[in-house]
Amino acid sequence: MKIPVRGVAGLARVKRYGSMGVALVLSVLLAVPNGVALQPNQVSTKNLQAFTNPKNLPAALDAWEKLNASTPRSSFDVQAKAAELGKAIDKIFAFVRDQVRYEVYEGVLRGSQGTLMGMAGNSYDKSLLLAALLKQNGYEVRFARGRLSEERAKALVSQMFATFKQGGSAPAPVSALANLPDAAAAAKEFADVVMAHWQESVEAVRSTLERDKVRLGQTPPVPDKDLINEAMDHLWVEYRQGDKWAALDPSTKDARPGESVAASQQTLGTVPPALFHRVTIRVMTEERASGKVSATEALRHEATAADLNGAGLSLSFKLSPAGAGWSAVPGLQVENKTVTGRVVAGSGLAGGAQDLGRQLFARPGQLPQRGPSEPTAAWTDFDFTYPSGRVVTVRREIFDRLGPAVRVEKREADAPLLPLDQINGIPVYLGNTYAFSFCAGPLSQAVMAARISRHVAALRRAQPLVSELQASGRKPTDEEAKRLSTTLGPALPDLSGLLASSFYLYSKKGLVMLQASKTWGAVRFYEATPRLAIASFEAALAADGKTVTGRTTLDLRRNELRVVAEGVPGPQVVWANAIRGMLDGVFEHVIFANLTPRLPGQEAPVSTISVMERARETKTPLATLTTPQGVHKLPAPDAAKARMSASLGDNVALIAPARAISLDGRDRLGWWQVDLRSGETLALMDTGLHAVEFTLWEMMKTDFYYTSAFIVVFSLGFIAFIVGFLAGDIMSDPAPPPKSPPIPPRR
Repeated sequence: MKIPVRGVAGLARVKRYGSMGVALVLSVLLAVPNGVALQPNQVSTKNLQAFTNPKNLPAALDAWEKLNASTPRSSFDVQAKAAELGKAIDKIFAFVRDQVRYEVYEGVLRGSQGTLMGMAGNSYDKSLLLAALLKQNGYEVRFARGRLSEERAKALVSQMFATFKQGGSAPAPVSALANLPDAAAAAKEFADVVMAHWQESVEAVRSTLERDKVRLGQTPPVPDKDLINEAMDHLWVEYRQGDKWAALDPSTKDARPGESVAASQQTLGTVPPALFHRVTIRVMTEERASGKVSATEALRHEATAADLNGAGLSLSFKLSPAGAGWSAVPGLQVENKTVTGRVVAGSGLAGGAQDLGRQLFARPGQLPQRGPSEPTAAWTDFDFTYPSGRVVTVRREIFDRLGPAVRVEKREADAPLLPLDQINGIPVYLGNTYAFSFCAGPLSQAVMAARISRHVAALRRAQPLVSELQASGRKPTDEEAKRLSTTLGPALPDLSGLLASSFYLYSKKGLVMLQASKTWGAVRFYEATPRLAIASFEAALAADGKTVTGRTTLDLRRNELRVVAEGVPGPQVVWANAIRGMLDGVFEHVIFANLTPRLPGQEAPVSTISVMERARETKTPLATLTTPQGVHKLPAPDAAKARMSASLGDNVALIAPARAISLDGRDRLGWWQVDLRSGETLALMDTGLHAVEFTLWEMMKTDFYYTSAFIVVFSLGFIAFIVGFLAGDIMSDPAPPPKSPPIPPRR
């Protein structure tokens, strides 16, 4: 299936582009069986690059401040919403019942604020929101828990597909950028480039699976019986009415105060922690001694998914004096709280400890002396615990001196170790920064605006220098890098987190497209477990052993969404989920490749999308890989093949080039990982990241200024994001997308 020229021309006639322009993609893509495809390299991004120039930052920040000032806090703040609704029980109850959509999943996922922000929740989260609103207005409340009959649970699941009246929680579109030069043209180009990448990705995956006779699942990813069983576990609110307790059950659309749809089996003052989705973050270090490797926990933080939803989290390593030398410990910043771990690296340095900077940055040191043991790896584990007790662990590598091929072959005991990159005795990974963004439900743009507003003053101070660097096309001097570091350094963790969180706003646009297009009927996508995106800056030693280069990445470490449908054939539901995953991969690529300016010496961003494009340009065929034996035959580096083998599993197919692709003089591989049962599709790279990576220029000779250099590039990228996101948002067309009949994937 390819988009014909007439489909592209039809898009060009739309008066406003942005998110609505992209919304046309799915219906056109799936409704038209044949035609000439629009290739990504045929799409001009000249106006988009001009529009995202830092010179437009003042107007963009004006727009964000306007959004922050004009959006009522009641759209995301429970206390403000309670004040807006007032004390009338009927009014509070009606708001939660009628305007907060019902969605089926286990236990407490979003909490009261997340449910208000996303205007959706299950019986637990809707009840938590209702209870919080009542408490704010002085009512005494408790919870009641019971089990629905199968018939009532079926009705509640079916209700999930009904159209609920949506309240006025969404802010009015911001229009401050509408009159900027190139705004309309930039929005059109953004829509065009997303459409072209998405079209190419879907066609490549579909045709490769068809050619290799690999079929996607024939049944819905989540069986009806599982949805019904989850819905049967039911929670509601009771409030004190004199000497009695009156029921308030907001989950069913026809509910009335004083009634509940289940018999109470227990009452609870608070919802027990065991009924919450929880996330545990663990920083791990690994050492090898006497032929054995062992891992040690260096930092641990546990929180509910509701607390982490949309919050700012960042991980970095702090260097500190230790006697006559230094030590480093991991620190996790969670909003305004810092969780400090144990020492993970250190070294003795000659001389006193009065001038730590001089010791760290100007004098040679040595690797930590730990007797016969040697550091082999470090990583961060994320344990996602469901209320049912199920635990899913996701790992993000920090460094690995053994490598994936050694681990697949289980040669950890005696394999030679790769060098640990260091400058002046300091491992370069200690300068890495990781920002974690969790999403348990739809995130509010107003919350993003509020977070950006914290840093408006610093961004305004940095803008003239960033604009001058962009205009002149040169690298910053040391003095300029230090100046930017001083200006934006304190804001870096939160700004990095916002870059990761921005992905969810784009992804939400994609879900709106898929659900509004009518192509798939009553298909619904939503979070039933937390998603995780990681924005990072990581350093590596160059071949000369003296300089450091770095990369910044956007890593969709966990991007699972639940897809459900009513009256839609199973194959269509599975295929819709695959298309959604590919769209997320495209958004991830476009954020870096098309919204981020580059300076001299920087390479183009590398992602699964760019690898696939290069494969097409070099006429490299794609292959469907389902076994380690098939992966082993690929002409590709062993490390890449090891990572591919590790990502295989039952009913998993990898769509990859039939050989490694040369990008910037290096052999690279990227692939689509497709769960054949559910359609869950991820874009993976040979680095182990579910990511797009952006390699920076040479950043360090004899010092640790690469953090400052990162801030320069980050400033460019984040400023471009602010302008670009608003451009896509304000140019949305209010007209509904065209209708097209549901068409199953080809066989």
